[in-house]
Amino acid sequence: MFDGLHIGLSALQTQKKSIETTGHNIANANNEDYSRQKAIQTTKQPNLLPGSNFQMGSGVKVADIERIQDEFINQQVREESQEAGYWDQIQQGMERIEYIFNEPSDSGLQSAFDSFWNSLQDLNTNPSDTATRAAVKNQGMVLTKAFRNINEQMTDYKRSLNSDVDKTVNEINSIAERISNYNKQITTALASNNKPNDLLDKREALYNELNQLVTVKGSTDDVGNLNITVDGKKLVSKFDTNTLKTQQNGTYEDEIVVDLNGKEVKVNPQGGGLKGIMDVRDTEIPTYLDKVDEMADSLKEQFNKKHSNGFDLNGNTGNDFFRINSSYDRASRGIEVHPDIKADDGINKIAAGNFSEDPNVVTGEITDSSNIKTDRYYNVKISDNSGNFDYEIVDSEGNHVYSDTNVPEGTELKFTNFNLTLNGTGETNINFNKSVGNGNNASALAETINQDQVLNGATITDNYQALISTVGVNAQRADQMKNSQQDLVKQLGNIKESVSGVSLDEEMANMIKYQQGYNAAAKLITKTDEMLQTLMGMIR
Repeated sequence: MFDGLHIGLSALQTQKKSIETTGHNIANANNEDYSRQKAIQTTKQPNLLPGSNFQMGSGVKVADIERIQDEFINQQVREESQEAGYWDQIQQGMERIEYIFNEPSDSGLQSAFDSFWNSLQDLNTNPSDTATRAAVKNQGMVLTKAFRNINEQMTDYKRSLNSDVDKTVNEINSIAERISNYNKQITTALASNNKPNDLLDKREALYNELNQLVTVKGSTDDVGNLNITVDGKKLVSKFDTNTLKTQQNGTYEDEIVVDLNGKEVKVNPQGGGLKGIMDVRDTEIPTYLDKVDEMADSLKEQFNKKHSNGFDLNGNTGNDFFRINSSYDRASRGIEVHPDIKADDGINKIAAGNFSEDPNVVTGEITDSSNIKTDRYYNVKISDNSGNFDYEIVDSEGNHVYSDTNVPEGTELKFTNFNLTLNGTGETNINFNKSVGNGNNASALAETINQDQVLNGATITDNYQALISTVGVNAQRADQMKNSQQDLVKQLGNIKESVSGVSLDEEMANMIKYQQGYNAAAKLITKTDEMLQTLMGMIR
């Protein structure tokens, strides 16, 4: 009889514990970090009947509160979260870089190129007009300002990314510290034969968050500690953590180091948001700035080459229009209109005139202005000869001046009062009259913008458009990769939810099942008590 009471009591206690576990599941149904728990019921140790070899059941007990997990799916979620975190930062970076270039627009570099080109065309028509010359100077300043704007905004963005690296490193350290604290609580609970399921959920949530920030590897030891490494260096070891730090390396290019017993060792993040931030900072931005630097430097070199060959309103040659300020380490930041041009009378030094009608074929330079014949012109014809030049020079009176074959491009011919430089095939006339009405050079200068192939076998504007296209393609790819990874993480999250998540319908069904078991156990105790009362009454 008394065995019946014990069996009924064990059933009451077991169903009560199962109901409490179910209630805990229901309470955490909307907790994304919670893993569903299940009360594992098992029979108690049976009793041997006196004087026999038979065993009699002694009831039921809760053997364990199981935390429902699929570790393979969990690992897949973490690995794909690292990729998602990486591409999220790359996408944000490319979006910001697109915004910096701001193309197409009325205020971007392409618009500045177009306006400068238009001003040079006007100068070709009106080379002595003061307003036209002022427009060339002003549009040149607008163009250099557009270069500097790109550089300055890129540099500002790089500075902010460097700060983001610091913030992310601090966040990683904070998570690592909290994980080590949970290690202490979890191992203490396990040592006392308790099941710290809720603590395990909280630690796993932090571990998942850590994987979004940086690629880490973790393993659980025999006593329940989660030990974590980053780039092969210990980050969390039982109850201890090694602190990540940023270490200055150049301008806005901080490195990551880990403090291992007082020794700082470099860490190279392999993935996650931190890797994405550093790649935008150290790879994407410098790559695009290098391209802009090449354009700025090429513009300065090629434009000045033609400008110095031309003559200004005073008949002088050798003037530069642009310069690269040596105070800056990048051409896109240092490019500016030459101070001589920006001066009060600087517009007079703009070299609109040229002795050659087509400087792309031949340019001329006076070496002895005291004996130059300004009433005579020279016709120069140049043809290609297997990559070199054949040329012939005839004066305005039809006299043969000079000819030669198979000479290299850029050859300088030195005559008594002037020099001629062979630049390309074609035909042009040379006239050494420094007339202010001559706008030949302005037209040649305009060709530097969108006709002369001065960089990578293409024009400067073609190079810029190619750069904008590359930025757009890379931004689109980053956006696609980000969306793809987010979809994959979401899909894996749904699979994880189907395993570890709480189903309210299932929990309500379990609640009813355990409640019916509880009621039945109560009735068992009641009936057993009635039987005992009857038996006791018979004895009395």
